[in-house]
Amino acid sequence: MVYELKFTSTDLYIKSALFVSANILFPQLFHLVPGGGIMFLPIYFFTLISAMRFGWQTGVLTAVMTPIVGNLLFGAPVAAMVPDMLFKGSGPQWCSMVCSEEARYILDGFSSISTCSMDTRRSC
Repeated sequence: MVYELKFTSTDLYIKSALFVSANILFPQLFHLVPGGGIMFLPIYFFTLISAMRFGWQTGVLTAVMTPIVGNLLFGAPVAAMVPDMLFKGSGPQWCSMVCSEEARYILDGFSSISTCSMDTRRSC
């Protein structure tokens, strides 16, 4: 099920903070492997997950805050790259926003179908 959190909800900010921390810590694990950070580049992974699971508002907040917080805590990305990272983060963000809306539409359509009506071997 896809949830949508509003900007007035405290859950939005709590969940976004969790996703931002995951976006920052997860790539650090990949950097422990030689060449892993360059090869896999998992910085937008949790941005996509947040938008698809909790709506576009959570995804936007996660996409905007991840490079800023990452720069303030670790210096990565460097300050000159933060605007570029914000722009690059908007591409996957728009994709995840469209996908989350499509997933909501599909899931809402399937919620009215019962498994009993699809079973042709028995009558319900």
